[in-house]
Amino acid sequence: MRNDHGNPPHQDPPDPDGTSGLPDPESGWIQGSVARTVLAAADAEPDPGRIPKVLCRTIREGMTVDGCSMSFFTESPNRQLVCASNEVALRLERVQFETAEGPCVSAAATGEVVAVRDLHHHFPTPWPVFSSRAVEELPDVGAVYGFPLTFGTHVMGAIDLYRRLPGALTEEEVARGRDAAGAAALVLLATYHRMLAGEAVPVWEPEEVIRAHWADAHTAVGVLAARRGTSHLEALAHVRARAFGSGRAVPDVVQEILREA
Repeated sequence: MRNDHGNPPHQDPPDPDGTSGLPDPESGWIQGSVARTVLAAADAEPDPGRIPKVLCRTIREGMTVDGCSMSFFTESPNRQLVCASNEVALRLERVQFETAEGPCVSAAATGEVVAVRDLHHHFPTPWPVFSSRAVEELPDVGAVYGFPLTFGTHVMGAIDLYRRLPGALTEEEVARGRDAAGAAALVLLATYHRMLAGEAVPVWEPEEVIRAHWADAHTAVGVLAARRGTSHLEALAHVRARAFGSGRAVPDVVQEILREA
């Protein structure tokens, strides 16, 4: 499944400073009813902090799946949760961050759609650690579909969709998912640019959940790297190993490290 959500290559992207507003759904940037609904829902939300929740809910409903999550910098140590529609979607996000592998990690790394029709009978698996954890921690997830969150050829992150029951996506559903991801990327483009520049961004809701996944983790990694005299990548590996070895979630280990600081 190739990374191609229909953006005309000859057009310039919307102004990333956010002053030009959302693109007109009729302008040709976005195709498909789900994508149009995503743009309309985001445009109707007056609170910038609620827009990611609106995106997740609208995509979940439009794609007729049971859950949706979205992240920036998905395949990198700097991963940041944008939204999760429910607790299971958040758990799916957490397991992939903690193992540094899984469908949405691969989708972000390759820029292609990664569809797993039967999560618990996917052999041979390219994600042995994730798959092992999924058996224990994701018993209510039957299928997972990772869509790259892209603008042009640039991958901003990924969207994870799941269904409780196993099943493949149809070609039409893959096309709708690509268009929905393209719409979400347009809505979030200005915020993404601000994050890259280290500028202030809206506080997304629910604030505590977003901060825990994974802003607090990045702070703890910096503290640990300074304390141990190691790189941030080595410090993150230590945090993940500490969580795995103690049977705890990374957010719990992160809070422990921050309390020790």
